[in-house]
Amino acid sequence: MDRCHGKRPSRQIEFAPKLPGPSPGSRRSSRKQAILGYRRRGFRVAIDDFGAQDSNFDRLWRLTPDVVKIDRTLVVEAVRNPRARRVLPRIVDIIHQLGATVVCEGIETCLQDALARDSGADLVQGFLYGKPASLAEIARRADEGRWSLPAEQLGSVSE
Repeated sequence: MDRCHGKRPSRQIEFAPKLPGPSPGSRRSSRKQAILGYRRRGFRVAIDDFGAQDSNFDRLWRLTPDVVKIDRTLVVEAVRNPRARRVLPRIVDIIHQLGATVVCEGIETCLQDALARDSGADLVQGFLYGKPASLAEIARRADEGRWSLPAEQLGSVSE
């Protein structure tokens, strides 16, 4: 049950293969070829941890992702920093204008959930809703008709 809104969140299974790390000179070409190959097979492309390390704006127009997952550090910073709070909805808007779905990662509190939703994120994920699970665990839960962990297994959630 969604502890902030009193309703059951939707479920999504995510499979995210890591692309091989070629030499710096051929990295863009190899990555683009890998992405085209996955798209031909019907996969959707996601940029993970957007806003952290080397996941930056130029990847948005080079890779044309279907989904952009905003790194939790941006959401955490937006909670405590008014300037970051004003920027987050604009980042979400830019991503939407490029045709991608926005996921805010690392949501652990109701305040972070509200901020992500108010910023226009399409989806949210994080320990507030459940912990990641192996395919075997997901299959077991599905067989049992149980899709989420009991609240006591989610760990502590603080504002």
